[in-house]
Amino acid sequence: MDVQGNIESVITVDTYLECARYCIQSDVCDGIFYNSTNGYCVIIAIADGLISNVSLGTFFRLKKIQQGLRFWWIGGTDAAQEGIFRWINGENVTYSNWAQGQPDDWSEGIHGADCIRYVINSKTEAVWVDKHCHDELRSICENKMFL
Repeated sequence: MDVQGNIESVITVDTYLECARYCIQSDVCDGIFYNSTNGYCVIIAIADGLISNVSLGTFFRLKKIQQGLRFWWIGGTDAAQEGIFRWINGENVTYSNWAQGQPDDWSEGIHGADCIRYVINSKTEAVWVDKHCHDELRSICENKMFL
């Protein structure tokens, strides 16, 4: 697996959100790494060609499964209208990767699951399920790198 890129800058901030804001304001930011222990915000610029020899989804699953991070929020919800999933920017969800039997509007035996959870099942498979929105999980956010 070959990811080609470089560190553009490192700053110290108090929160992940500040790090993300810095990335959004930067012309060269393709991604960030934030270390909450020391406050370091690393701004990453990916070289042309992005990730070679492996798809982006596979790269993400491999890295996260190694870290034991299997559950992620991806910003989709049907809270406004049951069964109509929209992204947090209001756009309709046009692509889906639902697990079998999903979405089912149930989570842990309770009706009203409204948020899309990305679940990494293995190094080769990840699916969507609808869950209650109150769980504290990491999030996957769209970045201009993926547009």
